[in-house]
Amino acid sequence: SLEERVRDVRAPPRGMPGVLPRSRPYVGRAQPGESLCHQVDISVGAAEVEIEIIERVAMLRPLDPPTLEGLALGSHLENVERGRVVIKQGDPGDRVYVIDTGRYEIIFDGRLVNTLESGDVFGEIALIADVPRTATVLAVEGGRLLAIDRATFLETLAQCPGTLATFEEVVGRRLSGLDGHG
Repeated sequence: SLEERVRDVRAPPRGMPGVLPRSRPYVGRAQPGESLCHQVDISVGAAEVEIEIIERVAMLRPLDPPTLEGLALGSHLENVERGRVVIKQGDPGDRVYVIDTGRYEIIFDGRLVNTLESGDVFGEIALIADVPRTATVLAVEGGRLLAIDRATFLETLAQCPGTLATFEEVVGRRLSGLDGHG
């Protein structure tokens, strides 16, 4: 519970700031001699790579720095091997993906409809339209993806009406394109 996490926080001894390795993720508990606030600061700094990846997406560039940080903190990096099916048509959608590296084919009803690369996004249709995955995404070369969980993505869009409107427009175009391939 929150009370337990707060009770476990230990302030560092006077004159000795808490020190954490930069790569240590926030886990909700401070180690002896560390402050919980210091852990949050480290987590924000560690999200720089994720923020850089998110900023490659034109639709997300208008987000202010605190919103970008929140989106980055609700994400994780995934290495993807060539041949991996990242999402499968008909499955429920639990995250959206931003491509850092690699190439990915979008396959609808067994037909190739698009190929995506660095800076492109996929998986947003299922989240925004609240429908099962509309296509299968296959890695045609190894790469890395930034996976943003459903709750973080939708909460961010709810706070940013302009970005939500842009995504809804893209979703509409992509769904229309799929109808033409069906």
